[in-house]
Amino acid sequence: IAKSLLLIRDCQFLSIKGIVDPRHAPGKSGPVLLDGGQHAQTAILIEQSGSVHLDYLSLTGFSGDGIVVRGCGPDNYQRPVTLTRSVVRDCRGNGVTARNTAAFITLDSIFKGIGKAGLVVDAPSSIVANTLCRFCATGISVFSSSPVITRNQVLDNGIGIELGASSEYSLVYENRIHKNNTGI
Repeated sequence: IAKSLLLIRDCQFLSIKGIVDPRHAPGKSGPVLLDGGQHAQTAILIEQSGSVHLDYLSLTGFSGDGIVVRGCGPDNYQRPVTLTRSVVRDCRGNGVTARNTAAFITLDSIFKGIGKAGLVVDAPSSIVANTLCRFCATGISVFSSSPVITRNQVLDNGIGIELGASSEYSLVYENRIHKNNTGI
């Protein structure tokens, strides 16, 4: 059983981009770039890397997390990891787990049918914007000291948005938080 389908280690200035926007593709669920078939643990594992940009990705069916980020440490603000215009669905763990990275940014993405949290971010700086989290145990879980969580749709989850104790300067605004067992 594969631990991850793609390993990015000790890498800087990397961009991975699909060719079709999975959020608007024809068909019920659009094209899938990486499918774990519930056998592979993780689609993408990013270790000791920064300035990594993931765009137009579609990931489904992983027994653990869809994407795991273990970055370059909390002091490298110039080396964020970003995920844009992507779909992560049907993972038993988290959709994305980002830890030990100074900055993590998620824009215009979709997390659906995730067993734990759609998105878990533990980084000093984080932005989650215009993202849909639906049918997850928790939609967005943030432990950043000053996260910006804006213009997201967090629907039909156990917990909509979870802010950790270290999220003391959170900016949470203009989100649609609806039909969750617990909102924030």
